[in-house]
Amino acid sequence: MSLLANPKKLRIVILSWVIVVASVISVWMHFGVAPETSHPRSEELKQAIELSTRSLKLVHGGEFEAAVISFNDMIDRLEHADEVDVQVLVAAARLERAKAYGELALTVEMIAELDKLSHELSGSQFHRLQYIAAEASLILGDTFTEQGRYLKGDAAYGRVIHHFDATTRPQMQAQVAWAYFGKGIVLDEQKQLDQAREIYSQLIRRFENEQHKDIQVVVAQALNNRSYIVLRQGKGLWAKQKNSPDVQKMWAEAYLDAVRANQIVPDDPYILGTLGYAQFLMSADVNAEKSLRASMEIGGEKFYELLLSDATHNTIELDMAYVQLVRKLWFEVQMSSAEDKT
Repeated sequence: MSLLANPKKLRIVILSWVIVVASVISVWMHFGVAPETSHPRSEELKQAIELSTRSLKLVHGGEFEAAVISFNDMIDRLEHADEVDVQVLVAAARLERAKAYGELALTVEMIAELDKLSHELSGSQFHRLQYIAAEASLILGDTFTEQGRYLKGDAAYGRVIHHFDATTRPQMQAQVAWAYFGKGIVLDEQKQLDQAREIYSQLIRRFENEQHKDIQVVVAQALNNRSYIVLRQGKGLWAKQKNSPDVQKMWAEAYLDAVRANQIVPDDPYILGTLGYAQFLMSADVNAEKSLRASMEIGGEKFYELLLSDATHNTIELDMAYVQLVRKLWFEVQMSSAEDKT
């Protein structure tokens, strides 16, 4: 996928630290809603917070087997609680347990848990439970897509859109935006570039004027991925028409998308890489060097390899010089890093 952003790594899932601070108030603050109940903490709620904190500490310590056992204990004790705040913490614990299953390579168990959460909670009247349902569906979509099970991945993303497309809460709108983004990734992975480009365009048109930071991050990634698609399509056209006006128009279109994305998220190595490649193809050599170097400085060797891999997509004559440039810049980045350590 090269410089296409990976939704699973980009999405900031903050349920873990929400729980580990051991305060339902933090949950309320994150979801931007008042608690559905206003009574003092019950004994069940205190127990839920204590058990959540214990379990999440195990997760953060990498003790995933112990964390699953701890989550099981909490869920068994409290899964039938009537109190909404306890239900939220139990649902969040189930989501974290599913992710722990993934860390243990128990993929079947992880998928089953995520699917169950998604179906059970999507129709909830409580916003915090809806958020967990959406997150479960998104992780499910990411998992299926990584496995190459594209129809199932697309269906999981579509579930978020189906249930929550009409919501006006920014946090849920961000989840809907990520669902559109995931559908774009599915199409791109299947080499359906025109369709993927259109999905990203729909996302951008719909959300580009939303000021919420979480939504703007998704818009930036959609701009980046659309830019990268246009670059690849432009390279395909260059092979037939060389440096024609149509090719130059595509380079410019890709460049403008990358610039917009960079304005929203200045230090993203994916975006900087795409911007640098567009600048190189447009012969803006100085700016290309600056962007590509920054991408590797932030992203390290992984992004050096990703940048090189760009030359393997619809390879054109210009890519030989591009590969030489990337190798030169990576050498300079490594030398600079070594000097800083001495």
